[in-house]
Amino acid sequence: METNITNPHFILYHFSLQNKQIWNERIAVVKEKGLNAVVGGTLERWFTKDFREHEPRKVKTIADMFLATKPEGYIGCGEAVRDMDHREIIKSIKAPTMVIAGKQDAGTTVEMGEYVRKSIPGASMTLFDAAHIANVECQHEYTDAVIGFLTQK
Repeated sequence: METNITNPHFILYHFSLQNKQIWNERIAVVKEKGLNAVVGGTLERWFTKDFREHEPRKVKTIADMFLATKPEGYIGCGEAVRDMDHREIIKSIKAPTMVIAGKQDAGTTVEMGEYVRKSIPGASMTLFDAAHIANVECQHEYTDAVIGFLTQK
């Protein structure tokens, strides 16, 4: 995979050298110490502070699911995310597409979502006041948006 670090339109977190380093570090920690060592930081990235404070039971449910994951599964997924680069292939998508982004998602930013939207002909973009797991954090709004998209004529 080649990363174009001179063109700001292609400096996307998921395709950057910095992202590879972050995923390599997470993978190494999980190999050495297990998922307990990364669950706190993961939840901080996945949910806004406000949601974590006001919906602790929902956050605990997600934390429990995360911790029930086999470390090998997390490592395999981390390697896949670290190594993927779909910048070119998404340009060939012909199906109606709704890109979803959380306004407070530091890992998969609104700018990244906008890049994806612009790369897929006719795609739309829906933003939520959430971090990474918008379908949990903005459950009803998310559901309404997806149903609206799927049922539009």
